[in-house]
Amino acid sequence: MKNNDYLFNEHNKEEFPPAHTAEHLLNQVMIQMFHCDRSYNAHIERKKSKMSFILNHKPTRQEEKEIERRMNELIQEDLPVTYELVDRAHIPDGVTLDRLPNDVSEMLRLVHIGTFDICPCIGKHVRSTSQIGRFEMLGTNWDESNHSFRIRFQSYPIEVYFKMMFSLSKRRTSFLFVQFILLLCNLISNLMNQTAILTITGSDGTGESGLQADVRTITALGCHAVSAITTITIQNTLGIQCFYDIPCDIVAAQIEAIVNDVQPTVIKIGMIRSVEMLNVIVNTIVKYKPKHVVFDPVISSFSEREIDESRCYLAD
Repeated sequence: MKNNDYLFNEHNKEEFPPAHTAEHLLNQVMIQMFHCDRSYNAHIERKKSKMSFILNHKPTRQEEKEIERRMNELIQEDLPVTYELVDRAHIPDGVTLDRLPNDVSEMLRLVHIGTFDICPCIGKHVRSTSQIGRFEMLGTNWDESNHSFRIRFQSYPIEVYFKMMFSLSKRRTSFLFVQFILLLCNLISNLMNQTAILTITGSDGTGESGLQADVRTITALGCHAVSAITTITIQNTLGIQCFYDIPCDIVAAQIEAIVNDVQPTVIKIGMIRSVEMLNVIVNTIVKYKPKHVVFDPVISSFSEREIDESRCYLAD
């Protein structure tokens, strides 16, 4: 039987898919952070949304920031949104139906967001979490008598954000300028939807290896390349004349700046010429826990000059 042969309950409103998908994510984030139930009261709209949860304590400001951080991290992971049709007798463990109306249809549609969340729902959603664009908390309210915590938030694709920022109007702006801004918004949206890969390595002025080659490869794979430079080489096609190692604190600052903003899911490690530099990078990996790490140590150049003078690739 085809999916559209099933009879579902009619949906009572036209939802904004990015915000509605964000609702699913926020429910699971709150469950994992505060061990609470899913929201007992939610108003999901295009301009701003509200969700209320029963918690055992008022969240701290740090916890509120962590909610927003986790939401945007999940959005950037580009988790797929998929659907599963099941009858009420075969509902998976952990999925509750107590929030559904009494006249709910016998056949239910379960919405999966990667392996992070699963929930029965008949609303509209985006195809993957990166299409949510950006999650922004507008404010919170705490009701001590009921232990109710309300979150007000916005969720919008990046192009929507820029359209709001520029407040485009054909009566006030030339047609060509409007078209240019819309094109720019689409380009930025595509960039935001790409997987970010951070390469930590040395710079090769010839462009044949190191940072320059990594950026070309990452871009060719359709991903967004970001970088932190460990060493600058003085070289040409005849070989390397000398090295200038970037101070460890500067490398650490480069990495911190990128990770705190772009939040790459993959880190690729290349030329490291000291144990101190290795420790800086290891500490970053331990702190931020990227999804994937590619370790590609550079031991010698094509001219057989030893790159790693400290043999740090042998360090524990």
